[in-house]
Amino acid sequence: MEDQTINPRSEQFSPPLPEDAAEPQAKWGSSAVTLTLIAINTLIFLLMVAKGVPFLSPTADSVLAWGADYGPRTLNGQWWRMFASMFLHFGIIHLVFNMLVLANIGPFMESLSGRVSYLILYIVSGIGGGAASLRGTPQS
Repeated sequence: MEDQTINPRSEQFSPPLPEDAAEPQAKWGSSAVTLTLIAINTLIFLLMVAKGVPFLSPTADSVLAWGADYGPRTLNGQWWRMFASMFLHFGIIHLVFNMLVLANIGPFMESLSGRVSYLILYIVSGIGGGAASLRGTPQS
């Protein structure tokens, strides 16, 4: 008589999962906010480059015109810079690395918290980062 045990290393072995088990990684179809944020960041960068901001290594002055968070301006009435700066990048390398991180972490966070909460988290984190920067170096 043959041994009818299942070899866990065989390709046919698949442990049963509960029907309501969540997949460990979110699908892109449920990541509308993440995709929108990546598109906005990329579009703003492309607009900046089209208007003359250097592609690889922009100067502080060239990004300042687009709303970079600069302490003396932000603390003297241009509060909107803390929001605008969330979508600005100093060159293509900065943009690519930030969007890679967002593409890898964003879908999971979006599925975990929901679209509205995730967007709020993104905005609060961005403004919080700007506020921390202003607190640490208010003159730069």
